[in-house]
Order: sequence, then C-alpha cells, then structure tokens
Amino acid sequence: MLEIMIVIAIIGIMLGVAAPNFMDYMKSRRLSGAAMQMYVDLMNARQQAVTQNKWVSLRLENSHQYKIFTDSNKNGAIDTGESVIDRDIHPDFADVTFTTSAGTIFAFYPNGTAASKTLTLSGSTGSKSITISTAGRVKIN
Repeated sequence: MLEIMIVIAIIGIMLGVAAPNFMDYMKSRRLSGAAMQMYVDLMNARQQAVTQNKWVSLRLENSHQYKIFTDSNKNGAIDTGESVIDRDIHPDFADVTFTTSAGTIFAFYPNGTAASKTLTLSGSTGSKSITISTAGRVKIN
C-alpha cells in the first residue's frame, strides 16, 4: 500500500511540473494552427483566381472572421451573384485574433499575382505574420 501511495505522489508531482508547460505548448499550437488555416485559405483563393480566371478576394470582417469571395466586377465589395465563403477561426482557435484591421482585402488576380500585403495573427504566446508578395506567393513568417 505504501508503494502505491509513493507512486501516486510521484505522478502528482510530475503532473504539477508538466501541466504549465503543456498549456503553453497548446497555446503555441493554436496560433500555428490558425496561421496554417489562413495560409491554406489564401492559397485556395489564389488557385481559384487562376482556375476561374477571376479576381478572388479574402476580406477580414472583424478580429476572427473573414470572407472569401469571387470579385467579378473588381470593386472589392461583395455584390449579388458573387460566391461567398464565410470563415471563423474562433471555434478551433479561440485565443487567436487578427491584428490587421477589419475591412482589409487580400485580392488575387486571374494570373495568380496579388497586391503585396501582410496579415498578422496574435495569440497569448506571441504573433505570426503571413505575407503575400506581388507574385502571389503566400508565406508564414
């Protein structure tokens, strides 16, 4: 019985030491996961622009929601008849927000190029930036 109590005490001490590190690790993984989701959606928008031969844009709605839409008339606004996909990062990455201002539009052109811009995501462990070059290259920094 004494041996079991000693094993339980050792496991308790180990969990007490490991739990804070695990929580920081999970916060870091959520930030990386949100950045990867944004990266994938931006790359998909670029691919849609090329395959559909249309402008495809991603517009930040607030600190955690964005819309991806085909911009047929190239005005940067969602108009009737343009396909729209709504996304929200908070269900999976609750502590991550966009620090780039709402209303910012990331547009991809039919030839795969884009306007050079940076999207910044922040979490409790820091921030990550996603840059889009004029050649249309999307990169997580």
